[in-house]
Amino acid sequence: MNAIKIAKYLGIALIGSSLLTACNIGGKGNDKPETPKINSKKADDPNVIVWLLGEPERLNPITSTSAHSRIILNSIFSRLLEYDPKSLQLVAQAAVKRPEIKELNDGEFKGGMSLTFEISKEAVWDDGKPVTAYDYLFTIKAIKNPQVNSGHMRPYFDFMKDIVVDEANNKKFTIYSTERYFLAEECAGDLHILPEHIYDAEGLMKKFTIKDLSGSKYSELADNADINRFAEQFNDPKFSRQTVVGCGSYKFKEWASGQHIKLERKKVWWGDKIKDNPMLKAYPPQITYKVVSDEGTAITMAQEEGLDVLSINKPRKFIELKEDDNFQKLYDISTPETFSSVYLGINTKNEKFTDKRVRRAIAHLVNKDDIISSLYSELAIKCNSPINPRKPYYNNDLKEVKYDVEAAKKLLAEAGWTDSDKNGIVDKTVGGKKIELLIKFKYNEGNETRKNIGLLFQEASKKAGIKVELEVREWGSYLSDIKARNYDVVCGGWNNTSPSLDDLKQLWHTSSDTPDGSNRTGFGNAASDKIIDEIRTTFDEKKRNELYKKIQEIIHDEMPCVFICVPSACLVIHKRFKNTETSVLNPGYRVENFDLK
Repeated sequence: MNAIKIAKYLGIALIGSSLLTACNIGGKGNDKPETPKINSKKADDPNVIVWLLGEPERLNPITSTSAHSRIILNSIFSRLLEYDPKSLQLVAQAAVKRPEIKELNDGEFKGGMSLTFEISKEAVWDDGKPVTAYDYLFTIKAIKNPQVNSGHMRPYFDFMKDIVVDEANNKKFTIYSTERYFLAEECAGDLHILPEHIYDAEGLMKKFTIKDLSGSKYSELADNADINRFAEQFNDPKFSRQTVVGCGSYKFKEWASGQHIKLERKKVWWGDKIKDNPMLKAYPPQITYKVVSDEGTAITMAQEEGLDVLSINKPRKFIELKEDDNFQKLYDISTPETFSSVYLGINTKNEKFTDKRVRRAIAHLVNKDDIISSLYSELAIKCNSPINPRKPYYNNDLKEVKYDVEAAKKLLAEAGWTDSDKNGIVDKTVGGKKIELLIKFKYNEGNETRKNIGLLFQEASKKAGIKVELEVREWGSYLSDIKARNYDVVCGGWNNTSPSLDDLKQLWHTSSDTPDGSNRTGFGNAASDKIIDEIRTTFDEKKRNELYKKIQEIIHDEMPCVFICVPSACLVIHKRFKNTETSVLNPGYRVENFDLK
């Protein structure tokens, strides 16, 4: 079965055509006739300045967890495959073509599959050394190292049980799996490749095979001296802020903490030799990611042409900009749909929230209609599960937990929370000690929409006898607190980056409920794990969709999160550039393509 057939068989890019139509590729501001030049003081400046609300926590493709990091890393590192922003299909980047995929019906990997890739012969690292299959092999080993801070990624690479490099061509290799994983091609291909000679100068991971890192003795490796030595070096800030080396079109130049990160286009880059691959185009001589923690300040900077690309979090402010004729003379404004979602995460490990009736009471205090109307200016749609409502396996039968203060009060009372001392706050005796239902609502600095969601929640909760305190955190500290499960309720967002099928293992499987995993609500049990595991290897679309709907029912019943909405992006891009078509793919544009008109 070849790559194209298997992609169709699996239903990859399931919602591509509908989203492409809905988001109006090109943006509403891009359908005006282009003019050769605009009246701008930056009309001849080919460099791009992109606004970031928060600073990335690190620039390491394997240990980074934030969307801000991935946006920057996409320019520094290359991948074998990536999604084309227009067709939403996987296409070759550093690979010669999409892989040859085979179903294996005999031998060691009977019942599994194989994927054979070949890396472009032109692909080299900055020092001229070729990008080989051994670099790819090293990247997978680093992910699978049990001591590397890569728990958020490991679930996607569980299926890889061996990788064999072609003896006659060290740019060609085959991945073997004992299972037929439905996202095998995407996970194997859409991965930033690291240079082994830079990130493992001592060759420590060469001592281990993929089989070693995937077999029954995997847990024993946590005590291995070489495993630990490599992980200590790899997890070190050196490979997050100082040594950042890839084979992409841009070189990491400078990181001024709290201010900016600068990338510089490579004067000699192998991608320039390949003329017919649009995924290798790169025009701006320099890309600067400017960190501004206040959106109002960022907008003021844009009005003075101090920023070129903004993703606005305040839809009302965005609408004001759309009505500003002077601003529209300089900037294109568009609202592509996204795969992102906004939610309230509940720490189910906290004794106050172990009873799902309390979590459901919290859900009754979230007024989705008001949030979408007043905070998103209708530029969002409601959702009741972690699945995008536009996907065909979204469970439309889930009954929305409506805003209802009285229903919240009733559930709290059933769970033993009553106002025994008549001070306006419900309380309960837990472990022989009376505690009040105080919720610390955490959100990240600079995100006014999340702050306002907190204020609405605070007001509604007060009516139900719950005291809510808002707690704002700087972006890095916010991420650290979530990772450490140092929160009661957190307002966050999932920035899904692709239109593929959803693998729920990273966020919802108990194996991801680890300090470096992504299941930070503490959801799951053996029954839910079984469904998630079965989804990963079910190729029959009808059966798979039934499993998707079943796990959504369980998540909805347990309510570890209150899913609020899927917002549209609110993008602002300077008009001096062409090739700025917007897309549903995060972050909504491809900055490497920006070229002066």
